[in-house]
Amino acid sequence: MKTKKTLDYLQSHENNALSVLINKVGKIAELDKAVKNNLSSPLCDHCRVANLRQGRLILQADSPVWGSKLRFESSSLLSKLRQEPLFAGLVGIDFFVAPFSPSFNASVARPKIEPHINPLSAKNRQLLRETADKITDPKLQAVLRAIAARKTQ
Repeated sequence: MKTKKTLDYLQSHENNALSVLINKVGKIAELDKAVKNNLSSPLCDHCRVANLRQGRLILQADSPVWGSKLRFESSSLLSKLRQEPLFAGLVGIDFFVAPFSPSFNASVARPKIEPHINPLSAKNRQLLRETADKITDPKLQAVLRAIAARKTQ
């Protein structure tokens, strides 16, 4: 019930704070799409628009490596963006590095990465078994035998 009252307040407020916020998010999404269209393929996956404030585009990179690559391309990106009507009056680009927060679109599941197990040669399997036979520690002996017996694809 409290949520409904808050939502009603936000929608009925003079400035309609909720619609202002929704419009700002929509504008940032539009800017983000335009920026990504002007970036190279691997870089656009690690960069996003955080804000546009006082004629300065603020971009977020998800790691220092991608932040450096983004800074390296900033002058050409600025030139490209200034040619688009959406970025009329663009003065410059600022950057910051921070990991991306989880997306609200959680319905898209990331594929699970299976660990890759390198195959053992017959000689290495035999060496592991022989080493296990000479070890007195039963836990280590069991681990070595398990590795020697492990099936690989």
